[in-house]
Amino acid sequence: MWTVDLRRRAELSPDELAEQRDLGLRAWAASEEPDARYPFGITWAPPIWLALVRDPATSRLIGRAGLLERRIRWGDREVPAGGLSSVSTDPDYRGQGVASAAVQRLMTLLCDELGAQVGLLIASQMGRPVYARLGWQVLGGALRCEQPDGPLVWTDAFPDKAAMAFACGGRPLPSGDVDLQGLPW
Repeated sequence: MWTVDLRRRAELSPDELAEQRDLGLRAWAASEEPDARYPFGITWAPPIWLALVRDPATSRLIGRAGLLERRIRWGDREVPAGGLSSVSTDPDYRGQGVASAAVQRLMTLLCDELGAQVGLLIASQMGRPVYARLGWQVLGGALRCEQPDGPLVWTDAFPDKAAMAFACGGRPLPSGDVDLQGLPW
């Protein structure tokens, strides 16, 4: 139903970057989840790729999702992963498959085109059921990442913001704790 435009973030114009920011602010303003620390008190890694969804009648940006590539440590292995982030839907378009379309396009990119073994994301309470419908699973172990003031065990600090994973190609997910080896996304 929705057309998803895949773009590199570095190729967006200043106006397009401002449009991204505005969409994110509209989406969070309509949510009850933001607090003093999440999401605005966290330093996030920016996405490299963006899946953009526009209203075909108005060309207004109504949805987006971001993706970056990184080698992470999962248990005792280093694993090529794709980190999904910045998933936002204009409040007027929620429940219409906008976020699902953007996330599915990035799942195809990370698994089929970039050769990642897994996808990882941090799910808001609102997003968790959407990701579960798309095949994402809540991590069984701890998720560690970095912040400017030192290491952070995400799963301890934000137990209501689930770390979720998707295995590419029907593989089983690795076992053990996950270290993002950098900022969260």
